Parts: sequence; C-alpha cells; structure tokens
Amino acid sequence: MHVVLRNTLLYQPDPNLRERQGETLAEMIRTAHDGSAMKAALQKTPYWSEDGWRNYESAAPALETALRALQRVDFPKYWSETAAPRIERRIVDLGPDLQKYDIVPAIESHLGFPLSSRTIRVYLLAYSELHGIRVTGLRFLTHVSYPFTTVLHNAIHEPMHPPYNAADPAVQHALELLGKDPMVADKVANHDHSFGYNSAPGDIDEDSVEALEEIISEEFGAGRRSPRTYWRQQDGGMHVLAAAIYVQYKQAWADHPVPYSQWLVKAVEDGQLRGKNLESTVKKFFAGQ
Repeated sequence: MHVVLRNTLLYQPDPNLRERQGETLAEMIRTAHDGSAMKAALQKTPYWSEDGWRNYESAAPALETALRALQRVDFPKYWSETAAPRIERRIVDLGPDLQKYDIVPAIESHLGFPLSSRTIRVYLLAYSELHGIRVTGLRFLTHVSYPFTTVLHNAIHEPMHPPYNAADPAVQHALELLGKDPMVADKVANHDHSFGYNSAPGDIDEDSVEALEEIISEEFGAGRRSPRTYWRQQDGGMHVLAAAIYVQYKQAWADHPVPYSQWLVKAVEDGQLRGKNLESTVKKFFAGQ
C-alpha cells in the first residue's frame, strides 16, 4: 500500500483536472463561479446526485462571496505562514508510521474483491474537525489534530464503502430482509438524524464497515481499547448492528474465512443476524458476555 498525505485547501474529484483542482484560493473561486468542470467530474463517480448538485448550486453564490472575502484579506499568506506549517509537520510525523501498515490486502481479503487502487490519499484539514469522510476513490479527509490511530482507522474504514455489491440479487435480498428487522428499523427511525444513516441501506452499509474496520484493525494490533464502549457512545449508540456483525463475522472468519458479503447473505437468510438471534448477540455484547 502507498499512502499519500496532502496539504491542500480544497479537493476536487477528477485528478485529470489539474488546472481546476482547487489547490489555491484563486482556483477555488473560479470553481465556485463556474462549477461545470466539477459537475462533469462528479457525474462520473458513484457520488453524483441531482439533488445534491442543486443544493450546491444554491449555495455556490454565497460560497464565492466568502472565498472572495478571504482573498481580500490575503488568506493565502495567513495559510502559508500559520496553518500550512502545522500540517506539513504532521505529515512528516504521520507518513512513516502509516507506511508500515499494508492495509489494502487485508481489506481486499475481507471484501472478496480488489480496491480501485493501492494508493490511499489522506487530506489533512486545518479547520474542520470532521469524522473521516471519503471524497472519491481511495481519498479521504481528516483533521490535523487527530492521533495516528484515528487516521489509521479512517484509512481502513473509508475504502470499504460499500463492502458488498448492492446490485447482486442475493445481497440485495439480504439487505431488504435485514432492513425490515425490528431492531434495525428502530435504530434507523429513532436516532439523531443529524448523524446521517437515515435509511436502512445507509445504516447497514455504515454498520458493516464499522465492524470490518474494527476486525481488520485488530489484525494489525491497532484495535480499540474497548469496542463495547465505542459503540455504546458512537452517534448516540445507534450502531448496534455493527456490534452484532463484529461478534458474529469475527468468529466466522476465525472458523472459516469467507468474504463479508458471502457471510452476510447466509447470516441474514438463516436468521443468525435477524430477530431474536440479533437481539441476543447485541444484548450479550453490551453486557460484556
């Protein structure tokens, strides 16, 4: 695996659009004023959404105004003198340690299919303390202050969305069944919707990846001190399905390694991951049994 750490103001999704990639404030202003190149690039990715683009277009004039204000106060000078050195120091600190973890083969073995690249790009942000967010391909955003373990977990987590081919009829059927399970349906309906995961497919995708992230992290000796505490607190404790998948798939992998999607289809169809079995697994996990 090759890890690239970047210090940049804005990332745009098409690496071929070098002259419009938003690496300077002037380029960001140009893109806010005319987003046609960004639109064309986004339309080629799984992240394209007509509704999402309309939302962006409605906000673009205000964004351009804000960016021009930054230009007037010479923000690039402030960035280069104040924020950039901090990020560059952090890149120097993170780079050697991240290169030690060849996570792509481990991810591919659990997914059962190859990732699109063996290079993972990590964009360090100075002002937005967000969860790790995937942009496009194997690129994700993180904050300069986050510890190494958080960056590593994000690097493992983000490339796995989605961890299965949702168009596969067997997977599709399993997702439909699991989405109707009372425990899953309750968590989708009754949680803080500002966290996202407001549909059963979105929730199952995220919980699957969270479970796989922990399993793979543990294989590298970098698991969380207490997955139980993590899932009790994460996003208000909504990711109980992740805890069940973690318990059941981890044991299945130890007994007889199979790709996650293959296990998921069987576990859902035979009831192992639904109904009373799901409830029992969750209850025992959070009780520490």
